[in-house]
Amino acid sequence: MTRLGYKSIITDDPEDLLNAEKVIFPGVGEARSAMQYLMERGLDKTIISLEQPVLGICLGLQLMCRYTEEGDTKCLGIFDSNVRCSLRQIKYHIWAGIIFSQ
Repeated sequence: MTRLGYKSIITDDPEDLLNAEKVIFPGVGEARSAMQYLMERGLDKTIISLEQPVLGICLGLQLMCRYTEEGDTKCLGIFDSNVRCSLRQIKYHIWAGIIFSQ
């Protein structure tokens, strides 16, 4: 971010997120434990309430959906979509993509 000319911080403080101009919601790890981390800190409600632009990357985008098969996890529900695991994801531990449906 600095190289692109942006000042950024890494935080799990709800106030920092609420006061940010833009938010990048990255993700590394597994959906169930990530959702548990967010809920224990009240970040689930904070992220849902954000009105500024939010960019979800990898697990961050997955958690913005309603549900993911990974760990049979209820997510934030910002997008009314479910995330399905692909055979390739199970075999190689990478996501082939997120399927949005109506």
